[in-house]
Amino acid sequence: MESEHFPVVSWSDLRAAEPSALRLALGAFREHSLLIVRMQPECDTIRHAFHRADEFFTHFDKEATRVSSKFGYKRSTSKERFQFRQSASDLAVNASTDFKQAMRAVFTLFETVAACCVDLMLDSLQLPADQRRAFYTQFCDPPQLPPGKFGTSVFNVFHYFNSEEARDAENCAAHVDPGLITVLAKASAPGLEVFEPCLSRYCINVEQFLGDHDVLVLNGESLHRLSDGQFRGCLHKVGKSTVPRINLTYELRPRVPVYYPWPTLLDRAASGQLTEQGMISEAC
Repeated sequence: MESEHFPVVSWSDLRAAEPSALRLALGAFREHSLLIVRMQPECDTIRHAFHRADEFFTHFDKEATRVSSKFGYKRSTSKERFQFRQSASDLAVNASTDFKQAMRAVFTLFETVAACCVDLMLDSLQLPADQRRAFYTQFCDPPQLPPGKFGTSVFNVFHYFNSEEARDAENCAAHVDPGLITVLAKASAPGLEVFEPCLSRYCINVEQFLGDHDVLVLNGESLHRLSDGQFRGCLHKVGKSTVPRINLTYELRPRVPVYYPWPTLLDRAASGQLTEQGMISEAC
């Protein structure tokens, strides 16, 4: 199935590894750097999360839920944001139980979609089972986090004001997300623009191609590097709209930065050139 410009697969077919859905998804990730996934059975989870997010930004004492400069509540001229990370006991957030439960549910759903898409692309890179295990051991958060530790992957709830006061402030500049995969719900108002490599231009209001219960999956910079450019990172930005915009996004991030294609990582690890500290210092 396809929208006017971008391929669409159902979550049920993708999760069941239906062959035609897998072929369509891989083609979309390679050609467009993104995929639209139809989430009909899970629509109530996403709808409920949007409702709780709107309540949070409208009625809660948001400043009381500020955690740190890196995650928790944060406000700028053009938008406000709440960022969560998974911890051993709960999402790292000091907010109401209803809010946390709604966000935990959609966090888990989006994380499952992201992991399924990464698995598909690792399959296409023909990684043997032992290398696949090595990848998840080296780069992904463990299933159970130790006490006091937070996961690397992040879930953001964004509220763009799109107000007269913020008319000169950029909503979000063009960028590629640093992680492996980003999953976004269809926002409450237009604004997302993605660069379309085939056309060498931005697709304005890409969300017009999403149904109410669809999510958008974008390739990240780490995936681009890991695959040696086979899955290009999706360049995107958020433009202005005439009304406020709320959106939910999940980014699957590697536990340590990825700077090389997978074969090079294996070679460097085997020769003792690759350590977690070394990988981080090379980015400086």
